Amino acid sequence: QNNDKVGLVFFSNQTELFLPPKKGKQQILRIIRELLNFEPKQNTTNISSALEGFNNKMKRRSIVFVLSDFMNDGYFQALSHLARKHDVIGIKINDDLDEKIPEVGLLQIKDVESGAIAWIDTNNHDWQQAYLNDYQKYTKYFEESFGKSGADKLSLKSNQKYIHSLINFFKKR
Repeated sequence: QNNDKVGLVFFSNQTELFLPPKKGKQQILRIIRELLNFEPKQNTTNISSALEGFNNKMKRRSIVFVLSDFMNDGYFQALSHLARKHDVIGIKINDDLDEKIPEVGLLQIKDVESGAIAWIDTNNHDWQQAYLNDYQKYTKYFEESFGKSGADKLSLKSNQKYIHSLINFFKKR
């Protein structure tokens, strides 16, 4: 409605697709089409590389939304550089299973990034604690990185309605 330019970057451990910001209905339709149909070439994630790549490509000040589960670390420096030049908002999207896997006994899991397959005993307290520790480590890194860099942040759950959270977030801004 404001006739703003809108672009898109898909990333894994590299920039997979970059659509430079443009105005118009055709650009919005292209973004929607890419959101619905995009298949990444890589399975690994490197948030730092994506932030650096975007910062190098975009010379004009922009509002940057970074949507991820942020189950990655090592991106603070790139985020800080990006936040100095752009208005950055990190939107952390997680599922309840990211925090705690139900105790259902033996379960075969696959790491989507490495492809490794393993059997785990979800009833094992030590395994559950290690899993929770990893989740908390990445959550803390997200909170601290966005807090120190001056970028805004918002956490959403995949099973919750997000409209009210987004509206409240933007009202506070």
